[in-house]
Amino acid sequence: MKTTDPLYECIRPPYCIRPPYECSPPDELVHPPSESHSAPLELLRKRLPLDIAQRIYTEKIKDKPLFLHPTVDKRHERRKKRRQELSRKRKPRPLSAREKRALQVHEIPKDAQKYVLYSGLHELWKGYMKEILGGLPCPTTVAQKMVKADYHGSILSVVKSKCPSRVGVCGICIKETKGTFVLVTKQDKMITVPKENSVFRFELEFGNEGDLPMVLEIYGNHFSNRSAERMTKKLKSKPTVDL
Repeated sequence: MKTTDPLYECIRPPYCIRPPYECSPPDELVHPPSESHSAPLELLRKRLPLDIAQRIYTEKIKDKPLFLHPTVDKRHERRKKRRQELSRKRKPRPLSAREKRALQVHEIPKDAQKYVLYSGLHELWKGYMKEILGGLPCPTTVAQKMVKADYHGSILSVVKSKCPSRVGVCGICIKETKGTFVLVTKQDKMITVPKENSVFRFELEFGNEGDLPMVLEIYGNHFSNRSAERMTKKLKSKPTVDL
């Protein structure tokens, strides 16, 4: 049984193998249909003049392959490649406060909470303070520079506080936030001391060895901001409340 589909007969190339649904043997060759029985040509003749229909059929339809599937669209690949190039050029987005807490960026691990590890940091801090204060500074200039100084590495001790349990705490400052000092004591314990309503004391050595160190005290209420903000921000004088 032969097929009578005119569209199939008109697009089938010459001397091709019959489709599998035909009953004839698969290796049997057939000849293409004549142009007089071509379905596309008949459709063109119904809508266009005969000469124009014949020309269009000869130039654009006859012996032309029919693509049943669209060709590969490479626009998607080009867009993907361009997005990747733009993502490389863009600066990475900074982490939010919630993401930092989830990743524990500012958390100090347990094995790093040892007093011996930060003794070298304290020596660097003493050299830093001598550099910003100079030889033997006067009390007026010391007060102005102490407010803007960085206290990471200093040995702070709490001498006054409204909370009696905080008095006597002493250790190296390894972290400073807006409202707290984080200290590591000689017993390898990390203690967070709030700045509010607390007075801290530290010592600075000037002159020759054997001379008495300079003892300074800072009021935590005057340091209610981060160390980086104190260096650039103009601070106003606040009344000191005796504890």
